Amino acid sequence: MKKKKSFWLVSFLVIVASVFFISFGLSNYSKQVAQADSDTTSTDHSSNDTADSVSDGVILHAWCWSFNTIKNNLKQIHDAGYTAVQTSPVNEVKVGNSASKSLNNWYWLYQPTKYSIGNYYLGTEAEFKSMCAAAKEYNIRIIVDATLNDTTSDYSAISDEIKSISDWTHGNTQISNWSDREDVTQNSLLGFYDWNTQNSQVQTYLKNHLERLISDGASGFRYDAATHIELPSQYDGSYGSNFWPNITDNGSEFQYGEVLQDSISKESDYANYMSVTASNYGNTIRNALKNRDFTASTLQNFNISVPASKLVTWVESHDNYANDDQVSTWMNSSDIKLGWAVVASRSGSVPLFFDRPVDGGNGTRFPGSSEIGDAGSSLYYDKAVVAVNKFHNAMAGQSEYISNPNGNTKIFENERGSKGVVFANASDSSYSLNVKTSLADGTYENKAGSDEFTVKNGYLTGTIQGREVVVLYGDPTSSSSSSTTTETKKVYFEKPSSWGSTVYAYVYNKNTNKAITSAWPGKEMTALGHDEYELDLDTDEDDSDLAVIFTDGTNQTPAANEAGFTFTADATYDQNGVVTTSDSSSSSSSTTTETKKVYFEKPSSWGSTVYAYVYNKNTNKAITSAWPGKEMTALGHDEYELDLDTDEDDSDLAVIFTDGTNQTPAANEAGFTFTADATYDQNGVVTTSDSSSSSSSTTTETKKVYFEKPSSWGSTVYAYVYNKNTNKAITSAWPGKEMTALGHDEYELDLDTDEDDSDLAVIFTDGTNQTPAANEAGFTFTADATYDQNGVVTTSDSSSSSSSTTTETKKVYFEKPSSWGSTVYAYVYNKNTNKAITSAWPGKEMTALGHDEYELDLDTDEDDSDLAVIFTDGTNQTPAANEAGFTFTADATYDQNGVVTTSDSSSTSSSS
Repeated sequence: MKKKKSFWLVSFLVIVASVFFISFGLSNYSKQVAQADSDTTSTDHSSNDTADSVSDGVILHAWCWSFNTIKNNLKQIHDAGYTAVQTSPVNEVKVGNSASKSLNNWYWLYQPTKYSIGNYYLGTEAEFKSMCAAAKEYNIRIIVDATLNDTTSDYSAISDEIKSISDWTHGNTQISNWSDREDVTQNSLLGFYDWNTQNSQVQTYLKNHLERLISDGASGFRYDAATHIELPSQYDGSYGSNFWPNITDNGSEFQYGEVLQDSISKESDYANYMSVTASNYGNTIRNALKNRDFTASTLQNFNISVPASKLVTWVESHDNYANDDQVSTWMNSSDIKLGWAVVASRSGSVPLFFDRPVDGGNGTRFPGSSEIGDAGSSLYYDKAVVAVNKFHNAMAGQSEYISNPNGNTKIFENERGSKGVVFANASDSSYSLNVKTSLADGTYENKAGSDEFTVKNGYLTGTIQGREVVVLYGDPTSSSSSSTTTETKKVYFEKPSSWGSTVYAYVYNKNTNKAITSAWPGKEMTALGHDEYELDLDTDEDDSDLAVIFTDGTNQTPAANEAGFTFTADATYDQNGVVTTSDSSSSSSSTTTETKKVYFEKPSSWGSTVYAYVYNKNTNKAITSAWPGKEMTALGHDEYELDLDTDEDDSDLAVIFTDGTNQTPAANEAGFTFTADATYDQNGVVTTSDSSSSSSSTTTETKKVYFEKPSSWGSTVYAYVYNKNTNKAITSAWPGKEMTALGHDEYELDLDTDEDDSDLAVIFTDGTNQTPAANEAGFTFTADATYDQNGVVTTSDSSSSSSSTTTETKKVYFEKPSSWGSTVYAYVYNKNTNKAITSAWPGKEMTALGHDEYELDLDTDEDDSDLAVIFTDGTNQTPAANEAGFTFTADATYDQNGVVTTSDSSSTSSSS
């Protein structure tokens, strides 16, 4: 029962009127199942026709079906994959409206008068027992809808058996405050006489009824209006009772309560005693169907603080359908099937399929095509519904992953582990699937339809039609064999400019008309740019047996009802047929693939990521990847480089440069002629370089330059060397190559190059500052020169040394101050070039001689007069920072003030 039904009380104040209150107040779960055909699928008690337990299976709500009708349809119910059948209430009820069995009198079934088994509408106890016995033969469980909250509102119709129980009722004072849980559980729903459920005699009477039903063959119960019966005192305080712990201790396999979610429903507490209804999730499903929006994050959320294993879910309940508010009556069969694909594909919960009256729906509740006692609509054994049922049974224990393929919120996907997947398309339009999957490779037939889907290398492809359900599981078929070789064949299509941006190729066998790609519209082609598209097709069939049709979903060529173009691998087609063909066998061992380079000076207004799109001018086929092409490598100063592996002639190629927004040449203009090693700007070729000029006689030299950085610069300094003629970087891209710190703000660059100094220029930078300034030409490169921020300071002729030069070992000594540390360094440098003679600052560690005296051994052929020396312990130094070093004198002894003594080491001779 639902509290929203209380509006009936406003309309009726008499007993007869209260009958109608009852009719709408008590309907909550009822299912209908259609009449079975005599020769449907065979009964196979194995496979996935039924699950091992109700908790792992699917329930059919045979709403208002008689016991005999259910019994006569058990074979079809079994073959349709249902594990349980839920009946309408089976106890004795009030018979109203002149005993009419029109379905708009369904509510009388929710007005108990006595708790014996059997009633006017559904059949006798003997028929109930016969139905249960037959169900067990099909491994089907019977779930009885039990009305334990109240009786009829007609006191005179209530049996003396009930009235003889002392203090049996709370009365029929109606609920006035639906936000007050005591009011909701202790007063009357819609004027029905409310059972005094705290009364132990009442509990015994009702429990005896349940136990008798189990004895007759029932396997479980649905408790109508469960949320109107109080919980134990730890949940409901002073008015709480042990009704539910006592009642549910009845030995049945499966029990669930109608707990319609609201602010006081306490569904998580009821779940301690039974499964509960996820009524809000039903609202979510119907809203998704109405809005045609299958957003995965929305459909994944059951909207209830109860584990999925304790939930009963539905697309609609009998209350949603049959009450006067007609919450779900608007849905058509397509809506039901799509919603069922979502609900019943899910893990954990138990789905319940409400079977509507024959011809019901689309806004019509009771069309009059069937009545109470009859089977309902045939939708419960529709192919798609059955496929989802059996999928649910087969996936027991598998994890679920709910998503929208490629973000398309019109398509629902639920992949269950690596065993199966269900798709549902809320849109009227078909959709080409290309999604990652854990399913095994092979071809799968849609168990909900007749189309096929392919899994290869972890991707599932195929086309789901508008409003279609796709169910894939089980062993795939496989066309491959050890003797067959599958090739990947390509074709290209130049689409008309008026076509849409998504293009499909539909390839089929001309002899069998069987699709080689997925079903119409085929496989989506890859856009290569400039209206060119590519298809990769894995097939071992001969080209001569195949035909191809191109379409954007609206336009197609050849036209509808015309034969496709003959399929030719590697051919390029336009809307009139083949434009060019390429003989892929022309390559041989004599063909050499070259790596060709081109350079591009981008405009300063362009973005920092630049692409080169190279294509064959004759075929329009991309040589790089599809538009926008291959990303170029930034060399610095807005220069970019492309490496292209190709054996095609430059004369056949053209190139377009783009940052994704800007491009040159402009859109719809032909690309620049491709010239290997050329540098382009936005107007075309700037310079070309003959890359064949190098030979075995070319020698690469290591050249050095030095830089005295300004003291305000950072400690990391780079040198960017480039060719002044081509603007091509010789070092790595901007900011260039990191220089080696030599100390005292001096840095060294080692550069391996065979280019002439006169062709090179150099720029120094710390990443923030640079010299020369931005947009100025670099300093002319001079090997072995020392630069400061204004240019060359000194040059050194590195060729002056010869075999006659003798390197000497020179010594100096230092008496350190007692306050200095124990480790002392000597930094010796050339006063003319500022180049370190020792290692970089703080220099070479001196040898301790004792008594604060230290010795330096220095191997050098430079004159003492050109050298200076600084002593330091890493913290203290002499001379002080920014002062010139002491003049270097071999064999001299220094203290912190300079030379103390000198010794003439040449006075020693053999004659001494």
